[in-house]
Amino acid sequence: MNLEDLRSKIDVTDKQLIRLISRRMRLASKIGILKKDNGEKVQDFKREEEVLNKVKKTANRAGININTVLKIWKILIREAKKNQNE
Repeated sequence: MNLEDLRSKIDVTDKQLIRLISRRMRLASKIGILKKDNGEKVQDFKREEEVLNKVKKTANRAGININTVLKIWKILIREAKKNQNE
């Protein structure tokens, strides 16, 4: 495999990641609507902790730097909460 082949594979992977992030954000928005309808707060520290713990375990099993993955997920969670508050 040459450099262009590898870059092409990264491009495909990036598109997949964008689609997955978009799906995650749409699901989080639906959760926000349900929370509002039920009079619940957007912030759910227990759920955030559960998500981050699952992500840490998954990253560890995949051999990915846990701190990097946590940074990414904290951004995803922050953005989801921001959208839910709008």
